[in-house]
Amino acid sequence: IQGDPRLRAQVADAADPAAIETLFATLGEVDHVALAGAGRAGGRIATADMGALRADMDTRFWGAVAVCRAAAPRIRRGGSITLCSGAV
Repeated sequence: IQGDPRLRAQVADAADPAAIETLFATLGEVDHVALAGAGRAGGRIATADMGALRADMDTRFWGAVAVCRAAAPRIRRGGSITLCSGAV
């Protein structure tokens, strides 16, 4: 992230719990985590493929769980985890 050397953005595949765990293992202790998960299923909800929507929601939910599990033991005292999500 530009402008503040204390901030760092990292990217990992939320559908891959091992990738999430590896990311946090390499980061060590962290102060705050903000998860902004992006979805792949798009379009009109009335016509979107239900299988794609289910897969997208699974990734969003279980990806957030994986981030919380991996981050929680590494959060410094006074830190936080913020989850941001949305839907079609």
